[in-house]
Amino acid sequence: TVIVTGASRGIGAAICRSLRAKGIRVIGVARSQSALQALSQEKIGGGPMEFVVGDVADPQVAQSAVKLASTSGHSLNALLLNAGALEPVAKLADVDPDQFKRAFDVNVFSAIPWVQ
Repeated sequence: TVIVTGASRGIGAAICRSLRAKGIRVIGVARSQSALQALSQEKIGGGPMEFVVGDVADPQVAQSAVKLASTSGHSLNALLLNAGALEPVAKLADVDPDQFKRAFDVNVFSAIPWVQ
């Protein structure tokens, strides 16, 4: 079983499809339930996909995903921490510091509870 964060679109969705095509069970994590639902219903190879909806910066989301990965006799084999925040893209003088805090929470600090 592989957990993929940022699974609902772009590179994350492509990673999920590639793993499933190889028969690997995937737990997708993202904020968009509708996108995760649609991706999980695609008929791709033999790898099933389940998902957890939530923000990767929330430690409870990490715990839920790891618990799901370890159900029904399965074990967690890999974490692909793909989620990221691009914003803010602006002049420093024009940016609220809280926007940078959010970007660091997602891009840096969110990885800690996932790895623990």
